[in-house]
Amino acid sequence: GRQGYHIIISFEEAADTVDKDIAMEIIGKFVKEYLGKEFEAVYALHDDTDHIHGHIVFNSVRCVEQGLKYDYRNGDWDNIIQPLVNKICEEYHMATLDMDKVRENRKHKRDKTWDQSKDGIFVWNDMIRRDIDQVVAQAENWDEFLSGMEERGYEIKHGAHTLIKPPGMDKGRRLDTLKGDYTEEKIRERLCNPMREEDLPKPVLKLPPKIKKISGYIPRRKSELTGYQKIYFARLYRLGVIKKQPYSNAWKYKEDIRRLHELQEEYNFLSAYQIYTDHDLDNVLKVLAGQAKALRQEKRQLKDLEDANPEAFALWEQIQELSIEVSLYEEGYQEFKGEYQRSEQLKKQMSDLGISFSETVQLFQDSQGKIRRIDEVLAGVKRQQRIGKKILQEQKERLQSKKQHIDKGRGEPHYDL
Repeated sequence: GRQGYHIIISFEEAADTVDKDIAMEIIGKFVKEYLGKEFEAVYALHDDTDHIHGHIVFNSVRCVEQGLKYDYRNGDWDNIIQPLVNKICEEYHMATLDMDKVRENRKHKRDKTWDQSKDGIFVWNDMIRRDIDQVVAQAENWDEFLSGMEERGYEIKHGAHTLIKPPGMDKGRRLDTLKGDYTEEKIRERLCNPMREEDLPKPVLKLPPKIKKISGYIPRRKSELTGYQKIYFARLYRLGVIKKQPYSNAWKYKEDIRRLHELQEEYNFLSAYQIYTDHDLDNVLKVLAGQAKALRQEKRQLKDLEDANPEAFALWEQIQELSIEVSLYEEGYQEFKGEYQRSEQLKKQMSDLGISFSETVQLFQDSQGKIRRIDEVLAGVKRQQRIGKKILQEQKERLQSKKQHIDKGRGEPHYDL
């Protein structure tokens, strides 16, 4: 669980007008009144910024009685912590934080919804969505998706709602609060069928959905099997005997299970595209290659759009980098006033180029959203190409082996399917 807590107390006055001894005394008095003797705490003054502020770190477990943990509840900052800070500051004739103004700023921020498609402001949610897009494009199931997020440094917590916390973020995000295509339900749907065809070149050939990997699964026979399908169905059926083995011996059949998954994938490919002959397979691979080429061309055109506006794009990226500090300033943290002013200056520079900030956001985030969708579809096309090429290579090896047997006068070879 949480081992400690960190509180920052910032003084609105400029650094050169704040008496450091008084600031330290205020912080010490807050620690004494708020934490008392129940919690071990250390505090220090940070005086090399535009606004002096103090850092307080305290143990989450009480050092008296039964060692109960500190219990922070929603609303404690507004109702307990900040009013206490204001009371102490008033005693020393220091500026206080107007809580009504803070609440109004929060309401204003909520009303803007912080949705990148509406106002383009880059916040944690935007970064999380981007990582989700990239991991979904590479994962084949929910477990692989979670592993992919963990590889990127995310902490995952399971419960009634899945919570993910990116590196550097104090609190995690519930997936269901991300909305749109980023809730757990929608992510699972995207993993089952990764196609995102809106605003993309229409594929000549529709890609089949992914197969859910289940050990020992044998696809149900729906119609007469011929050609390649017959071969791969037989292979699947033979490998399917591993399901009869006890679970405790499953480790002995790891290679069989891996091969079963491969054959499931290959069988699904042949069935979905109705491939019966070499000619059918060759045609499908040509169509997939055409789709991949069209997607890459579309992506290149979108990249060219960004390259055609390098100054505006550079300013937009700088504004994005400052957006977290800007949001903190709007929450009432005055020490980020410099970053807020810098962001406003960058927006003015952008306006001087003849393009507004909102127009730039729409331009670049539109193109980046399309690029993400293209990457997702392209990943599916590449996956199908890989499967098709593997089947083609296996068929060539079978024909070569057959020819060698005939050349040696041994007659038709026997294949252990």
